[in-house]
Amino acid sequence: MSKLLMEYILSPSLLVYVVWHPDFDEGTRIAQQIQDRFDRGGFLEPTGQAGIEVTFQRADNLGSPVPLHVNWQAECPIIIVAMIDGGLVQDTEWVEYIHDLSTKVSVQGLGTSLLPVAMEPGILDDLKLEQQFLRWDKWDSAGEVREQRFISELGYEFARMLRLYLYMLNHSGQEETGLEQHLEKIHIFLSHTKRDQDGEEIAKAIRSWLQNNSALSSFLDIYDIPAGTQFLDVIHHHIGKSIFLAIHTDNYSSSQWCRTEVIEAKRMGVPMIVVDCLRSGDERSFPYLGNVPVIRMDPAAKSLFPQIASRLIDEVLLDFLWRCRVAVLPERPADTFFMSRPPELLSVVATAGEHKMQGGCSLSRSSPQ
Repeated sequence: MSKLLMEYILSPSLLVYVVWHPDFDEGTRIAQQIQDRFDRGGFLEPTGQAGIEVTFQRADNLGSPVPLHVNWQAECPIIIVAMIDGGLVQDTEWVEYIHDLSTKVSVQGLGTSLLPVAMEPGILDDLKLEQQFLRWDKWDSAGEVREQRFISELGYEFARMLRLYLYMLNHSGQEETGLEQHLEKIHIFLSHTKRDQDGEEIAKAIRSWLQNNSALSSFLDIYDIPAGTQFLDVIHHHIGKSIFLAIHTDNYSSSQWCRTEVIEAKRMGVPMIVVDCLRSGDERSFPYLGNVPVIRMDPAAKSLFPQIASRLIDEVLLDFLWRCRVAVLPERPADTFFMSRPPELLSVVATAGEHKMQGGCSLSRSSPQ
């Protein structure tokens, strides 16, 4: 194995640093949750190495004059998560440290981000940072639910950073359009049938929850297809830039439009999950609903929206990790096609067709997700 390939295998796709004031008692526990979720959880490269590397100050180093050293020369995106509480804003040395991080991030440009988190109310004016805060202090939930939301919000920001990094790899020097790319929300395509009452009701309920409780945006045909436009053109456009959420109710698989949407999503290789909302059963099985994560939800209860949003973010984060990894792969054979999930008949046929049109051959590889 070449030295270049070995360095590639050992290098992360995203560096995350977590800092907090020594007197913030919950800091170590929350930072450990972040590390367990993203560094040691399911976000691993096919090589077994961490796609996301999470570093935070240890208990024996909390009083150090330099709380945490950041590798500003890293060849991957960097995000610094700063948990800001009242004790920090009263400590002049720590305020100076946070402002120094803010300045260095601004110098580094779009590939680096400081993500301050307001852990208590009334501290934003005291700190006077230019970066937008995550508002832990404003969330209605408490305890474990609030911490789960925090993890989900971080996952969303990590995915957006990787999306930006992928864009900048292909558009070097275009910072202005890169900022536009970074500001764009991550979209959810809500695929449902109107042949039963559940499909449309659940789609509307999920859309409403996302609007009120997350930064995710959604596409729902009854609201988002302009009058006079061709259905298929709009659907094709939105599937290609979205995470695909199939709301599998009793009549979903018998709907020609739903089957078309699923096939299009699989053909385009977009992240996808299925929410199983069957009441009495499926009129006809549809094989292309398989090979993706499934969440079972009682169609009457409609109580798992936070878990659905979290899984959607997980899938898009995994997808961007994979795509960024492939984009910087050294010694990549010209005739190799990479898939972000295990292949199935539709993806193999689509891949073979693309390579045949290009006059080349294909060798499919998939990640072990």
